[in-house]
Amino acid sequence: MEDGSHRVQILQNTKLIERKVFVDNTAPIISPPNMEENRSYKGEFEINAEITDEIAGVDSYQAWLDNEEITLPYMTSSGSLAPGEHVLKIKAIDKVGNAKIEEIMFHTVEENPTEPNNQTDTQIGDPKLRVKVKDQWEIN
Repeated sequence: MEDGSHRVQILQNTKLIERKVFVDNTAPIISPPNMEENRSYKGEFEINAEITDEIAGVDSYQAWLDNEEITLPYMTSSGSLAPGEHVLKIKAIDKVGNAKIEEIMFHTVEENPTEPNNQTDTQIGDPKLRVKVKDQWEIN
């Protein structure tokens, strides 16, 4: 039976009983408008999702970032996440038990510079401290 409102009739002995019923076979819709599949993120960003269900309504949802449960909205940054691939997983269940799981894979860039390279020459009495720091965003 397709989703929506339907009328059901039952004949009991000689009495006709008619009732209105709602059918919901559709899982909630999970729309994370600020997260894109395979996109690279740099700096601070928010992970959030809009979860809707037109017929029964949303009962519950959970979200995980790299298999760790998070609460939406969730603020993070490429500096606080390890560089590379990450997986956002969101599960939503409506009030009649229809469930949907959405997974989005995204990337973060290496935000932190390498360890400084000490270039001070103390052997020849050079009193100036010199350090060289390089990160992947340095323009040569």
